[in-house]
Amino acid sequence: MRAPAVSLLCLAILFCGIISAQDDSSFQKAQDLCNEGNEAFNDKDYEKAVESFLEAVSYPEIKDWKSNIFYAISCGYSLLGEAEKAFEYLDSAAATGYTDYRQMNADSDFDFLRENNKSRFDNIISRVKSVKSEEIRRKTPIYISEYDNYNGPLEISEYDWRDIDNPQMDTLRTEYKLHEVIGNDGTEFDRMKRLLNWVATRWKHDGSKMAPERNALSILREVEKGKRFCCANYADVLIGCMRSLGYPIRFVGLRTEDAAYYMGGGHGCVEVWSNQYQKWILLDVQNNAWWEHDGTPLSAYECHRLFIDGREDELDFVGQHEGQDYVAAKPLWSVYFYRVTNYWMGESIQLVSDGIAPELIYQLYPQNLDVTDQFDRVYPRLNQTTITLRNDNADSLGNMTVILSHTMPYFDRFVVQIDGDEWGESADTISWVLHDDANTIEAKAVNTAGIEGRTSRITVQSNLGESN
Repeated sequence: MRAPAVSLLCLAILFCGIISAQDDSSFQKAQDLCNEGNEAFNDKDYEKAVESFLEAVSYPEIKDWKSNIFYAISCGYSLLGEAEKAFEYLDSAAATGYTDYRQMNADSDFDFLRENNKSRFDNIISRVKSVKSEEIRRKTPIYISEYDNYNGPLEISEYDWRDIDNPQMDTLRTEYKLHEVIGNDGTEFDRMKRLLNWVATRWKHDGSKMAPERNALSILREVEKGKRFCCANYADVLIGCMRSLGYPIRFVGLRTEDAAYYMGGGHGCVEVWSNQYQKWILLDVQNNAWWEHDGTPLSAYECHRLFIDGREDELDFVGQHEGQDYVAAKPLWSVYFYRVTNYWMGESIQLVSDGIAPELIYQLYPQNLDVTDQFDRVYPRLNQTTITLRNDNADSLGNMTVILSHTMPYFDRFVVQIDGDEWGESADTISWVLHDDANTIEAKAVNTAGIEGRTSRITVQSNLGESN
């Protein structure tokens, strides 16, 4: 209802008059006109209400309440069905300092304006909201003006992140010149694709053979003797190579709907964490391929969801094997997305959130599955940094304590940049003394292989100098 809001408006003006202008006849006249406008609104005589408020707003003595009166005039014109005049006075209300955007947005008197020109009405709401926000900020000694900071789960200790600083990893990197394989140019995904291609072309697939030892160095040396192995061993080699270079990676088991009952219904792939895409992406090493949707590489679970939802036609099978028709091969391989199991060094976990029950028998072998419906547990966001700001001293608001935490496997150190200066190594807790105006802190984690995680950024606006 409109009437209560107008009543509040006129009471406010009346209150102001009692305090500061009891003997001012002009102010008294303006008050009387506002009272007339309010009574006319209660009687739904909107023409009379608008007339009274238009006359009242002409008095310079009520300049501090102009925005509220303009608002009331706009309400009247809206209820009279005069959109252009209603918008004109609503613009005037905003221009002269009206800031109650919530009241404006909820006011049923403006239903006609919303129906007439919703975009114009929404634009006025946005401007009023912006003015209100700026008003609040001017009165706040310290506030955060920009925030691009990770605030998800931080616990990654339950996962088995095998050590990458050991003699076997060193041998794998140096003996096979893996840094030269991935190169330095292009995007992160370009480098991953080079390593994928290198592993995928080491030998010809033999689905009947499993390597006696499932580690990259052993398999590669067997391959050099002419041995050939299955899809799972391709995945094993890429896992070892990627890990030796500092990329978080894991084995992924894909299965067709009836995989429990016949051999060949499963397929071994990998998922690697991508800083570039800020998510896990699936790599099919045997096929030297990956899956995309609208040009973006997908995780195994994203592929699974599209397949289960009957949208497998939206999946694109993309690969690097010369002469392989990936378009023709797509129907043969997309059926493996019926069920997905993620592995961390032998420990398996299956995400169940679509009604597909887990199987405890797979190709006649018992499975020990950790089943969960927690997406973040199966697909943790890695290489993130959280910046936490604290101030425990009421007498020194400008002295902030910065606490850094991370989700980076193989973590080595934090690096921090303040106000655009040089990046420097940082402890996980530091002091940050704010200066007037904008203060920006950026932080990221770096792992032992030198790979940098995502940058978190917070800008704090300090008005302490102005307050003093």
